Amino acid sequence: MIKREIETRIKPLVDILNKVPFIKTSASCKGHYDQEDYRKYNANIIFDVYQEDRANLEKLMKSVYSKTTPNWTLGSVEFYHRHYMIPKYKEIFREWQIVIEPFDISQPVERKREITDKLIRLTISGVKDYLKNSKK
Repeated sequence: MIKREIETRIKPLVDILNKVPFIKTSASCKGHYDQEDYRKYNANIIFDVYQEDRANLEKLMKSVYSKTTPNWTLGSVEFYHRHYMIPKYKEIFREWQIVIEPFDISQPVERKREITDKLIRLTISGVKDYLKNSKK
């Protein structure tokens, strides 16, 4: 596995997600909106969750959505469960992904960056709330 430095803008979210006992992050991207087809380069984090921790993941998702949904007009924070196969390994890989995406593609690059940064901060806030409430 190649280990690369985590991009500064997404690092605080990666760090706090790694404090959640049942999450192990494996990849991330801050979002690169200066690319021609920027939708391929939205901010995202890929992570693993054990099957037995799905109920806890749902609580975490609800906590994040409680912070990000009121800002739905700006963009979205979505959790995806992905399954895929790499022919070389002949096995199915399963992973989770958080994707952070500004809605208005006509916005200038700087505005898309501002929106993404705000949604990252709100997601961090939701994870912090989850961690605080799960200790009770």
